[in-house]
Amino acid sequence: MREKEPHSEFTFQIAPKHYQKHNYLTFCNDVLVSILKYADQKKLSTIQLEFKTPTDAKMFEEKIDDSTWQDWLLQNGYRDQLYNVYYRHTFFSLIGDFCNYMLESINCAAKMKVAVSYALLRKPLKDTLGFIEWLYFDKNEVLDLLIQGKPADLEISKDKAKTHTTIVEQKHGGNSFFSFRYDKTSETSLEHIWNNASHLITTKYKISKTEPGNLNFVFADESILRHFSDYYYLTVPAIMMYAVDLICDMFEEFAPLNKYTIMMNKLNRIVRATAILNEAPFEQINGLYRDLNIPIICPRCGLEMNMTDRRIYKFLCGKSRCIRCFKLIDTGRYIFDWEKISFTFNEEIALE
Repeated sequence: MREKEPHSEFTFQIAPKHYQKHNYLTFCNDVLVSILKYADQKKLSTIQLEFKTPTDAKMFEEKIDDSTWQDWLLQNGYRDQLYNVYYRHTFFSLIGDFCNYMLESINCAAKMKVAVSYALLRKPLKDTLGFIEWLYFDKNEVLDLLIQGKPADLEISKDKAKTHTTIVEQKHGGNSFFSFRYDKTSETSLEHIWNNASHLITTKYKISKTEPGNLNFVFADESILRHFSDYYYLTVPAIMMYAVDLICDMFEEFAPLNKYTIMMNKLNRIVRATAILNEAPFEQINGLYRDLNIPIICPRCGLEMNMTDRRIYKFLCGKSRCIRCFKLIDTGRYIFDWEKISFTFNEEIALE
């Protein structure tokens, strides 16, 4: 039996080199949570039914307390409106599920609870994100199966996931990291790691077979924990970036947001991801802002502030403040402060 080395000098904290990437992961989670709060405040999961005739409105009013009211809508030509509600409810529910698991995984990773942090990744990054991609690929197919199909029809096979992620990448861009999430035979995939993290003994795949005299992660010493912690912060931020960008794109398709709000949030995410994942120097980030030539607009007084080096730094640190009315713009989440801002910019260069 393999002996477990003592951890007398091991603090069970992530290495300082991972602090920025950890902060980036919490930023991504905060972006999604702020979207959920906004959706709840604006009641985005509900819509106003527009009836074709007064007769339909009266008939529906008579059905509203009946369990068959949804069937009535489907049978009388209101499928699109009903499915719009179903879609939004499903979409926001999946985001909530994604956040619940990812936040716990991120917190466990910070405490060097490596096995737990990986085990918690499987559902959000494979199952939940897989359904979000499926909604993006064909939302009506998902909703049809939820309403009329069997649970087995909603299982996402590897082949089905490959089809979905390929289309998502073509339409949305980015890298879905399919092999990281689904390939059990790949040495670099998360699939075999979270399989080991969830089971004491694994025997099916050669790459993840438990060694003789070992129990998966039970006898892990400091060097093993450090290795898997390093790999967590190498892979998870990149996949999280893809997931958050996809979710934001889907959200922005129906949310009542102006173009300036959408563009500035996209810029905020791109710059943070570039700084963390690609380790780009500040000069490159500065250059990106200046190439776009778009000011920060105070949501309270409307003052347009040019992007100086100091202002860009404060924007990234979530401490951007209006120099006239001192309004603080919280950039550590999805920024909804600019709902009433009207600003004209060249959309051809705006973060394609």
